[in-house]
Amino acid sequence: MAGAGAGADDDVMEVSCGGGDGRDPGAYAAVLKRRLDLYCAAVAKSMEAKSQEFSLGYRNSQASDTSQLISQASFDDAGDGGTLVTNSNIIDHEDFRGNPANSGTSKEQSDDDGDLEENTDPANTKKMRRMLSNRESARRSRKRKQAHLTDLESQVSKLTSENASLLKRLADMTQKYKDATLDNRNLTVDVETMRRKGALVVAICTMHCIKTKINVYISLYGQKAEKR
Repeated sequence: MAGAGAGADDDVMEVSCGGGDGRDPGAYAAVLKRRLDLYCAAVAKSMEAKSQEFSLGYRNSQASDTSQLISQASFDDAGDGGTLVTNSNIIDHEDFRGNPANSGTSKEQSDDDGDLEENTDPANTKKMRRMLSNRESARRSRKRKQAHLTDLESQVSKLTSENASLLKRLADMTQKYKDATLDNRNLTVDVETMRRKGALVVAICTMHCIKTKINVYISLYGQKAEKR
């Protein structure tokens, strides 16, 4: 049988029978059927495990269990003259070489199992590839999100620092504006005071000039009166 079992060496199963020593063919047929049932159970277990688990290590473990079951079948029936080579998965029974019908049936069953494994293994391979691709995509997505989050945190920290600096400058400018407003108010008051003082000085000067002129006119009038 040629099959596509992942991680296992159960690629070929060959059964050859012979009955040259006169032993009962029915008994040996029962022994062979028992071995075939064990092998089919092992293959079914391996296929069930592969359909449920997609981990490569687990599939290798199931393949190892399959080889152990096949080896157990060989050890259980060693007293009946049957031998099993698990490295190449060849079942050889020297006493059944004269029964080609049973050999053909076993090969057909094995070929059917192999075809079933070949039909299911590509699907499992696609599922595993899709699973690995999804995991890789998720990992890359998490990495991108983490990098984006780190970049955003860096930008937030930078903007927070700039905001604090701008708030400090705003507070300084506000204080300067208040001081300038107060100084402007004081200067306005001082200007108004100086204007009033200037007006008063002008008024005083005007009055002084008027008085001086009046005194001059009085003096001149007195001198004219004395001459007369």
